[in-house]
Order: sequence, then C-alpha cells, then structure tokens
Amino acid sequence: ISKAGPGTLAKAASAGVPALTAEFIPSQEDGNVAWITEQGADLYEPDPARLAALAGKLLQPGTTKLQQMARQARAIARPHAAAEIADLALALLHERVYA
Repeated sequence: ISKAGPGTLAKAASAGVPALTAEFIPSQEDGNVAWITEQGADLYEPDPARLAALAGKLLQPGTTKLQQMARQARAIARPHAAAEIADLALALLHERVYA
C-alpha cells in the first residue's frame, strides 16, 4: 500500500508484488496510477476505510486476484532498466566521442 511514486511502483513490479495505491501527486504521478492499474498490477483506492477493506478482501484464503496482480506485476517489470539506460548512454557517448 503506497503513494504512486514511480520508484516505489517500479520496485514493486520488479519484485513481483502487486500494489495498492492510495494517493498520488496530481499532474506528476496520476499517469503512474493509470498505467499500473490498466496493466492489472494495482488497485487504486483513495478512501482509507475502503482501501483497508479491499486489502482484507485480497488477503482472504482462496482469493486469486492477488496472485493475478502479482503475475501482471512480474510481466510489466523492467528490473534491469537502469543498466539498460546506462548501456545506451555509454553507447551514445562512445558514438559521439569516437565518431
């Protein structure tokens, strides 16, 4: 259960952990909520009482929704994204220096 910060949501997905988002910074993080929710790895609920009830429901024995969300989180994860970005930046630098 978290705010919809990009780092937090990326780490959760990389760990295969579904998210429940309760808030976001308007104009900065609203796209994060929309994207991860559309991907099926998050449920957004701003009301604390309803969020607690939703979390309780997801944790009930026999509920498969949490496992489905975890599968979706793993499917959208990019655990090596930072290394990929660094490799691309180094390749671009190498291209410009040695071209």
